[in-house]
This record gives sequence, C-alpha cells and structure tokens, in this order.
Amino acid sequence: RTGTDRGAIVCAASRRPVAAISRDVASAVIKRFEWLGTVGRARVFFGLHAPDGELLGVVGFGHGAHDGGRCGALVLERGCTLPHAPPNAASFLIGRALRALRKSGWERFKAYSDPSAGETGATYRAAGFKLCAPSKHGRWPWRYALVVAGRRLSDRAIYRRFGSHAAARSAGALIVKVPTRQA
Repeated sequence: RTGTDRGAIVCAASRRPVAAISRDVASAVIKRFEWLGTVGRARVFFGLHAPDGELLGVVGFGHGAHDGGRCGALVLERGCTLPHAPPNAASFLIGRALRALRKSGWERFKAYSDPSAGETGATYRAAGFKLCAPSKHGRWPWRYALVVAGRRLSDRAIYRRFGSHAAARSAGALIVKVPTRQA
C-alpha cells in the first residue's frame, strides 16, 4: 500500500513494521516518553519500526494490576509513540500487536484510558477495542505531585527523576497530594 498516510508508507516499506522487542529496549523508550514513566507489570512488548529500523513506538502487555489476569485477559499496560511518529502510529502499533498476540493464542484483551491524563480512548477504539463503562479504578479525586524549589511538578516527574514513589521518599523528596484536574 502507498499513500499520504505515513502509517501506510511504513506498512509498504517493511514486511514487519511491528515486531516483538525485548523488555530492555521497550523500557528505555517507555521511561522517556510514556505518561507514567515506568514499565509497570508488562511482560510482552512490541515495537513499531520505521523503514530504516528506527523505533517509533512501543506497547507492553501484562496481566494488569486489577482484574485483567483473573478473567483471562491480557492488559495493554504501557504504550507510547515518539513525537515524530506518523499520524495514527499508536493505533497501527496496537492493532498489529493484538493481531500477533491472537496468533499466539490470546483471545481477550483490555486497555484503560485515563481521562485525568487527557486520554479519551480514541486510539484504543481505532485499534479495535470496544468501549466499556468507566472503571471505578483511577477515578481518584487526587493525584501526587513532586515539589521542587516551591514548584509543584506532575506525578510523572516523580518517576522520571526517582523511578518510584518509595525511591523519591527515601531521597527526601517532598511528595504532596493535589486535586485531580476535572475534565
């Protein structure tokens, strides 16, 4: 296929633009570009590659922190695309990763979007997920923030600078609860 859609160009240029990648490779990208800044419990990773081999995006699947594993579903736990990735790269990557997982025997999948992080779930719907009722998990009236020199930084800064809340606390960082932005 060819066309103006960069996703189509990537598809035409390589037989396997989406392929399994190692946890180490995925971790480097996720820690830099993903909202939470950690790999979480993800165990299976896929990467989106440009025709020249550059990694443009990563997704990680695992059994989830809540109920995903109990119902036999694999949970999309982490995912991100690089800023210069083509439009629709995320849904292309997720869709192809799901296809590969189905071939290896998985049948059920879950993904969660976080409205407080500006996520609407549109990427998941474009990748083939069906919209369900909002989860009660993640609807907290507060979030954490890192205070540095009197300024409140996002909770993502905690993970970027320290790797975890526990490491931040042991380093003496000031972590406070702040109200969640309401959409």
